[in-house]
Amino acid sequence: QPEPPTIQHAHELQLPIKLLKGEEEIKLREDVTYRINNRTTYRGELVLTKYRLMFVTKAPDQVQVLVDVPLGMISQIEKVGGQARSNIGDVPYGIEINCKDLRCYFFDNAKGQNQRRNLLEHLTRLVFPISINKTDVTNPVQFFSLFFASDFKKKMCPNAIDEGWTLYNKMKDYTRMQNCDPHWTINADINKGYALCDTYPDILVLPSNFDASRLSRVAEFRSRTRIPVLSWYSRETYATITRSSQPLTGLSNKTCEDDIDLLRKVADANVNQGPKLLILDARPKMHAMANMANGGGYEDYPNCELEFHNIQNIHVMRESLRKLQASLRTAAHDDKTWFSDLENSNWLFHIKAILTGAIRLVSLVHNEKRSVLVHCSDGWDRTAQRIGHGDKSDSERSPVFLQFLDCTFQLLQQFPSVFEFNEKLLITIADNLYSCQYGTFLLNSEKLRTEMRVSEHTMSLWTHVLRERSLYLNPFYNDKIEKVLLPNNGIRQIKLWKNYYCRYVPGFKSNLDAVSQRYSTLFSLRKKLTDELNALRQDDEIQAAHNRTSSSMLMSSGTSSTNVVTSSNSLSSTTRQIPSDISSKSSSISTATFMN
Repeated sequence: QPEPPTIQHAHELQLPIKLLKGEEEIKLREDVTYRINNRTTYRGELVLTKYRLMFVTKAPDQVQVLVDVPLGMISQIEKVGGQARSNIGDVPYGIEINCKDLRCYFFDNAKGQNQRRNLLEHLTRLVFPISINKTDVTNPVQFFSLFFASDFKKKMCPNAIDEGWTLYNKMKDYTRMQNCDPHWTINADINKGYALCDTYPDILVLPSNFDASRLSRVAEFRSRTRIPVLSWYSRETYATITRSSQPLTGLSNKTCEDDIDLLRKVADANVNQGPKLLILDARPKMHAMANMANGGGYEDYPNCELEFHNIQNIHVMRESLRKLQASLRTAAHDDKTWFSDLENSNWLFHIKAILTGAIRLVSLVHNEKRSVLVHCSDGWDRTAQRIGHGDKSDSERSPVFLQFLDCTFQLLQQFPSVFEFNEKLLITIADNLYSCQYGTFLLNSEKLRTEMRVSEHTMSLWTHVLRERSLYLNPFYNDKIEKVLLPNNGIRQIKLWKNYYCRYVPGFKSNLDAVSQRYSTLFSLRKKLTDELNALRQDDEIQAAHNRTSSSMLMSSGTSSTNVVTSSNSLSSTTRQIPSDISSKSSSISTATFMN
């Protein structure tokens, strides 16, 4: 189906918000009633551009935008109320819109005249273009034409690849991490063209003394051919973190000598540990055993130790997030059961479980100097599932990346001076995970992003972050701190990320803007003091240079040596007295500090 036509231009509506470049065309306008918590109602218009959905009030004195949500953030559109109830008073009849950031909106429709059906068809075509349009999704031009990110790119930098796409360099990062350790090698051939594993990068870091010709057999023995590869290298302990998917042992407990030998080489590459590699399986043991019935399983190798860490699968995580959303909706009009609802969602319990696994991993690598292989079932390490952009099906969408951001937020709370960025950056990343304004989180793998030439058709989120860097800096950051972080994972230390999860709850007042303003003030003050300090240092250097010049001129003028020596002795005597005085005061201060 062709793209819905433009029915109006945004400047004709005189909206009180600034639209992005490329979204000036209005695709839909519909009179509806916006209902909040089944109580408060507003009459107005539902307005859609290619980027967002808005609800604009029709108040004669002031136009307000009460709803503003990117289309990519919408996960579900449902009809509420039916014909059988059409004559019952006060029963909602309309559409409900659920969002991936836990927002939920309800719009009343007039009964009769097919208003709801027409609105639903329009919304579905605009919000879920991949499901509705028969587009060749393997054709970059056709694929990106469905997303606002392409329109935004054409307006912002049509003839160039923006700097955000070149920020990360795999080879430089691998070289930095490997630090010339001869036990590891950067292999650019084994996965060239993504021939070995289409969900891995095309360059991998592997044990240097393992014959690369054997890797194809290892790949056949690992789910989705995700073989063990280097993910982290500790320069201090020589211990490593490698990642993979589960082995395909099945119910018959199959083994693969090539796989066993590869893990032995990973262990041998660490000069500080014995022959046994520790395998940290993130799943509950029962889940790992159940996977054996489907051909999966876990390692039972003589040269490895195995630990299970009871982190639940994505289906449990999705249900937990759904319960958190439900508890927030309930709390919006009745907070009596808020704490019990939050507890029953188990969301904070899952965050704690992930942090517990991370703490164990850090302790093994840093304190025990042991190398560790980490995997779950399919080995989706740092890759959140991105299927679902523009698609009605959300069965493959996972909150894994959101949990990563949440765990980072927990670290920010416990270690406020060790991260150069602030909370606002985390929220910006979370918001743009689904917004479709940038191409950073589109598609599921490096292979797909390369084949679809995502950098040519969209802008990178990191370009925006780099250009607005001051918004995301932490004024308390101390770059001298280099300690390994071991957070407290006690349940009392795990906090709900309110500035993200609760920000759309009526009545909630976020402190994020106030904190950002305070940060800006602190940065300005620090810059002012730094400039003043540099000016004082410059004055001191000028004065010192002037004194040296004066002394040189005095010496060359033939002044009597006796006077010079006398003056010099007096100066030396005075100079000796000053450190003594300072030392005394310094000792007093140190003692007072220690005593206090």
